[in-house]
This record gives sequence, structure tokens and C-alpha cells, in this order.
Amino acid sequence: MNKYHLTALCSILALMPAFGQGQETPERPGAVIPRGDAPKEMNAEKLPAWLVSFSNLPKADRQKYLQGFARAKEAFQKGDWNGCILEITNCEIIFNENPNSWNLRLSCMIELKQLEHADEYLAKVKEELPKDPVTLLNIANLHMVRQEFRECITDLTNIIKSMPYDTDEELINIMNFRIMLCHLMLGEEDLAEDIIKDLSPLDDTPLYYYGKAAINIYYGKRQDAMMDVNSANNIFAKTQKTIPYQRGITACGLIDKYLPEVNKPKQEAEKK
Repeated sequence: MNKYHLTALCSILALMPAFGQGQETPERPGAVIPRGDAPKEMNAEKLPAWLVSFSNLPKADRQKYLQGFARAKEAFQKGDWNGCILEITNCEIIFNENPNSWNLRLSCMIELKQLEHADEYLAKVKEELPKDPVTLLNIANLHMVRQEFRECITDLTNIIKSMPYDTDEELINIMNFRIMLCHLMLGEEDLAEDIIKDLSPLDDTPLYYYGKAAINIYYGKRQDAMMDVNSANNIFAKTQKTIPYQRGITACGLIDKYLPEVNKPKQEAEKK
């Protein structure tokens, strides 16, 4: 690989979202952030075609793209889905062949439940990044927002089984929480409760509190659920660890199904 290609490769990989990057806000992740990792040993022949094309852009365009993609990642981590999509769109005016940007856009579309073109982007990323963890997570999250809970459970379970032994435990917790939510949406409260039965307040994860909150929502115990959520938010106030859990509850429709009175005033206001 010549110096020119190496510089371009290092630049873009340095700014690609890493799987589980900043574990305080994995999401993908669902909430996990899309990535673009490359093998440790790589030559020009093994470079993805899109990366070769990117390396051939003028330096100014590459720098502008990387800056915009960094802003898109930052917006995603903050939960600013529309801002992230805007930055991606601006990036794609410069260069539109990066499959990681398609994955990132798809993640935002799922969070916003703007699914009109989701299958189009999913087909593209499955072709280019079929085994990428973010692609797999996007597939699972797409099942969740489409109320295809059994499929979501299967996908997330398979992802967890395939994760490296040193995967950050909180990332696993978030995926287990989504599995738990799917079980509740299917009326399988026993399977849901099994997921958190061995946890206690001593475990450094919002899963304990949000798991209890989800179960209380399922049983219609609004006040108890609020106490659990408030406890988690207070304990993890200096981090963003609770964000993926909040997103999960919103994505699956748990509150709408089991505590519809919570969102009823908002829904009536939106109709007016």
C-alpha cells in the first residue's frame, strides 16, 4: 500500500464509529454505534472498493467528509437523529459509497420510526457489511419497531452468542434488556423476569432498575416503575448509561401497550 492510500485509510478508520465505542452510550447499538473496522494487516488489494474510491478524492474533500462524519457520530451519540441524518446527507454529497454511513442513517431511521426506506438501506448494508455487528443489530432493532418480537429475540440472542469473550458487559446488558422487553411484549413475563433475577443494586448497570421498571409497567404499576426509573437516573446521572434503556422502552411500545394512560394526553394533543 502506498503512503497516499495508507494516510487515507488511517484517517477514515480513525473516525469510523467503533462497535460499542464509549460504552456509556453504546447503541448501537440500540442503540450501538456503527463502525468500520479493518483487519490489522491490510494491503491495497484487500481494501474495500469504497475505501479505495475515498482515498482517491482530493485531500480537501476527504477532510471535509471526515469532519462531517465525525459530527454525524456526535449527533448520533446525543440522540439527535435528525441532526445525524443531516450531517450524513451533507457527507454523501461529497462521497456516497461508504456503507457505514448507510448503517448510521438506518440506525437513525429506526430510532425515528421512519421506516419507509428502511428496507432499501438494509438491503444495501447487508450486501456490503453482512456480518458487521451493527448491521445485525439494525436488523434486530428493525424487528422490534415493527413489533416482530420473536424475530428480534432470535437475532439478539445470536448476536450475544457470537460476541467476543471480552465484550463490554454493559453492551450485553443492553441487548438482554431488549430481549426482556420483547418477552414482555409477547406476554412472557416469566422469561423476562429470569433475565434480571440474579441482579441486585450492587451491580453497576441500569439493567437492574430498568428491568424492574419494565416489569412494573407490564403489571400496570406506574408509580413503582417511576421510582425504579428515577433511581436509575439518579445513580447514573453523571453518565449516559440510561439512554439506551430509555430508547428500548420507547422503541418496543411497552408503555403504549400496558400503561396507555401515560401517553394519552400527548397523543390527544398531537391530534389537535
